[in-house]
Amino acid sequence: MSKFKICPECGTKNPPNAIECEHCDWDLMSVPVTDEQQETAKKALEETISDKNPLVRVCSECGTKNPPNARKCSNCGEDISDIIPTIPTTPTIKSALVTQISPNLEHVVKTEEFVLKSLDDKITFKIDRDNIIFGREHELKDYLAAKVFVSRRHCQFTLENGELFVEDLNSANSTYVNNKKIARKTKLSRGDEVGLGGAVFNGSRQDKAAYFLVG
Repeated sequence: MSKFKICPECGTKNPPNAIECEHCDWDLMSVPVTDEQQETAKKALEETISDKNPLVRVCSECGTKNPPNARKCSNCGEDISDIIPTIPTTPTIKSALVTQISPNLEHVVKTEEFVLKSLDDKITFKIDRDNIIFGREHELKDYLAAKVFVSRRHCQFTLENGELFVEDLNSANSTYVNNKKIARKTKLSRGDEVGLGGAVFNGSRQDKAAYFLVG
């Protein structure tokens, strides 16, 4: 059975009487002689330890993951002795109602998607920003132009931690949630009705106001 000295610096197998590594000139005087059987057992032990404590040194030059005791990158030879071993991370994507992932899969935005659908079925608006102002001179101005009970700057929809809120902006004819006039920022749920500029009287809605269903 062949015997050899394994260089702790670069992993090269050297003759059993070698004083320096043939590849990197590392001092091998204190390195014990080993054989194939011992090397196989050692690798098995290292793999077991690695499973329990999977630390690696990630090469800053090429990104290769090296064993925690490696001093040079096994891929490009870069000195990694000063790199602190860390636990490798694997990108995970957590489930959400809507998950948007950038092309490089590094940026994950988890957002609960809300839409506002006009009760006349003419408009469906996706809430895709943190703050959106509705009014005849703001968002949906083309649709709201004929809704003269709606102010030019009527109300603001806000996304906070996956929840949707609406706040009246001192509009002339107020904002209603489920036919109740709101005086402060109000949390919305799916199925809620938001009235801009008009309430519901005797089951009838006003043509010059705007009504939306939260979905």
